[in-house]
Amino acid sequence: AKNNSVVNVDAVANDAKYIFVNVFDQGYNTLYCLDKDGEKIEKFEDVSNNRFTNNANTQIGFAKMKEDRTYEFIIYDASENDDTKIKVAGFDILGKMPVPVAPYYETYIGDHLLFGGIGGDENNIIRSFVTNYGVDTLFEGYYCGDSSVDRGLYYIDNNKMKMVAERILGAEICSDGSIVYIDTSENENKLCIYKDGDKETIKKGRFGGFVVACDGKTIYYLTGDKELYCYKDGDSEKIAKNIATTMGAGFCVVGSDIVMYRDTNSDLYMYNDGEVEEVDSDIEYAYPGVVNQGFVYGYLGNRTIKYMTGTGRFGNRTNFMPYIEDGDLYILYSDGKTKCIMKDFE
Repeated sequence: AKNNSVVNVDAVANDAKYIFVNVFDQGYNTLYCLDKDGEKIEKFEDVSNNRFTNNANTQIGFAKMKEDRTYEFIIYDASENDDTKIKVAGFDILGKMPVPVAPYYETYIGDHLLFGGIGGDENNIIRSFVTNYGVDTLFEGYYCGDSSVDRGLYYIDNNKMKMVAERILGAEICSDGSIVYIDTSENENKLCIYKDGDKETIKKGRFGGFVVACDGKTIYYLTGDKELYCYKDGDSEKIAKNIATTMGAGFCVVGSDIVMYRDTNSDLYMYNDGEVEEVDSDIEYAYPGVVNQGFVYGYLGNRTIKYMTGTGRFGNRTNFMPYIEDGDLYILYSDGKTKCIMKDFE
């Protein structure tokens, strides 16, 4: 690398056998795959700022600029030393690069000062994203558009990408391999489940969001009328109404059977396997407020706690939720049990 280049380690394979390194120089990225001794295995020039890997960090996906300055989507498998070009209809601009739909993800963000030098400002900053998605392989599974240019839902198999829906809003994977999404391709929106070519419509109309619970089977969704439903085993049940959505996440699923939500009067409620109770106003839960890079930040007093282990696009899910009662810090677990973990927390 040159003296004014920026070198980032994008990812290291779980067995440290492969290392992906990106060199940023004069506004362009060059991606290298190295072995554990630092020897070059493969090199890709003019790659996108946004790149992503599989769970084991042995595969990496990115967009690569061609000679005519359009782009192509490439997935590279270091363990096979083979780059496969996945063709997407109309994929000729950078914003068309799809990303995997995964049960969880983790993003590394790096800021590069464009062209270097002293006196640079925000307009000279190039932001680089490298995201590890919790999938075994990038060569098979669901992908979705990740920009205003493309909001399609796709499925990759045998190195071919097939469109499932032209335009969606949010997508989550279920434990049986099916995918839940809001289809906005037609005049009336639809909450759908898709698997192996079969599509089922759960409900039509306007939606405030949905969450696949931690069991991967139960689906909670919020309608445009601020009504909260639970969908399980093919049936929907309304569990709450007048849900407040002005504070970011409208509701939070704890495990699979517990849902915390606020109504339009800002009162906090807990739904637990068919039973609803209002939470004592003296108990302060770290109710989710801000979604950022796959985690949710809850608030307890003057403290901000990063505690969520997974999120949906609109609502959130976790296996536990902190709360304060009489000055002590407790944890509410997904089975409904609680435990005091710190006395005199504030």
